[in-house]
Amino acid sequence: LPSNFDCKPYDAVFNLINKIDFVPESDRIHRTEIFAKKLGVEKVDYSTDWKLSIPYQWRLDIRRKLAEHAGSGRRKLIVIQVDSKGASRLYPREHLKELIGKCLKRYEVALVSDVKIDGFSSNAINLTGQLSLQEYVSIIADCDLFVGPDSSGVHVAGCVDTKAIGLYGSVDPKLRVSHYDTVY
Repeated sequence: LPSNFDCKPYDAVFNLINKIDFVPESDRIHRTEIFAKKLGVEKVDYSTDWKLSIPYQWRLDIRRKLAEHAGSGRRKLIVIQVDSKGASRLYPREHLKELIGKCLKRYEVALVSDVKIDGFSSNAINLTGQLSLQEYVSIIADCDLFVGPDSSGVHVAGCVDTKAIGLYGSVDPKLRVSHYDTVY
């Protein structure tokens, strides 16, 4: 688990990170159903209203943080997750730089990752290695578009109704995001 994750408030914490993708069913069953099975709970009924609602104060807090990093707030905000722990989920760095450059022509761009990564456009707001889990969820909930690899950000975007583009390679995205109506 991430080193800054506080497990104390919970009765139980199940670390399924990097374990779900390797079970035999992962190539034909939705990931959430596999999580539910592993945790011994009923699967999610996606026909109900199961979306997450982010406290307004979280949105205010992340907007303040963006302003501290020269985020003008004048243009629409695209948040781009620049990495993933799974090597098969990484988007080639040169393509990522090109995407960021094109987005910066019309939008404000914030870069996120759980580790500090440099070498991208200085015109982007580089928040890599600087966000708590709450801030990470908040910036995804408050942006106009999220772009990222098959990783947590795409799933957060789907859960908070943020439009998102998932960058998929070796995994069929239908098994990951077909239950989200805002992820493409």
